[in-house]
Amino acid sequence: MTDTTFESVLPRLQEALLRKGVTIPPWRATAKERSDFAFAVARVLAEERLLPSGDARTVASDLASRMMGLGILEPFLRKEVVEEIIVRQGAVLAWHASRGHIEDTHIRAPDTYFYALAQRVAEMGGKPLRAANPFVLVDLPDG
Repeated sequence: MTDTTFESVLPRLQEALLRKGVTIPPWRATAKERSDFAFAVARVLAEERLLPSGDARTVASDLASRMMGLGILEPFLRKEVVEEIIVRQGAVLAWHASRGHIEDTHIRAPDTYFYALAQRVAEMGGKPLRAANPFVLVDLPDG
C-alpha cells in the first residue's frame, strides 16, 4: 500500500470503525484479538467501499497492523539483533549492535503516522506527548 493510499483511507476507515463500534485491540493483544481486528477492518473496508482495488485482505491486514501495538515497528520488537529503532523523515532504521551498524529497513510511512504512533505509545505509558515535552521515555511490553 502506498503512503498516499494509507493517508487517504485511514481517516475514513477509523471513522467507520468508530461508528460501527469496532475498537482497536489493547496494547498486549492476543493473536486472536489481532486476527479478529484485521477481519473487522476487512469487513468495514468492503462495507464502506473504501478501496478501489480488489485486494482488500492484504490492504486490511496492512491497515490493521499499522493501527495496533507499535504498528509497522512491531516486528522489530521480536528481533533480538535489533537494539534500537530510529525513525527519521518517514524512514525506519534499525541499529544492530552485533553488526555494529544502522540498516535502512526500506519501510516508509508519513510523518503524521509516526507522530500519531508516538502519541499513542506515550499515552499508554501514562506520559502524554506535548509540544512542551516533545519526547518521553516509555517501557515497552517485554522490556
